Amino acid sequence: GGLISPDNPLRNVAREILGLTRYANGDAKGASEIFARIIADPGVSLDLLRRVQIYQEQLLSQGVAVPVVKKTLANPASLVTTATPPTPGK
Repeated sequence: GGLISPDNPLRNVAREILGLTRYANGDAKGASEIFARIIADPGVSLDLLRRVQIYQEQLLSQGVAVPVVKKTLANPASLVTTATPPTPGK
């Protein structure tokens, strides 16, 4: 069990908080490792993925070795959202 267990839908939000806490406490390497786990999770939301990529870029700019994660998406089109313009008069 627990918040970061693989079957918990809040696992990546919990990991994000853990990573940010480690970073705030001076453990940049530990934070980067947690962020890499989020990136590798096939169930990560696009919004969280983008945030975590920004965190990793910040760590990289500070000289922290960032783990390289190769992510394969089963359905890359699922990450693309489209908006339908409103119909006039509705």
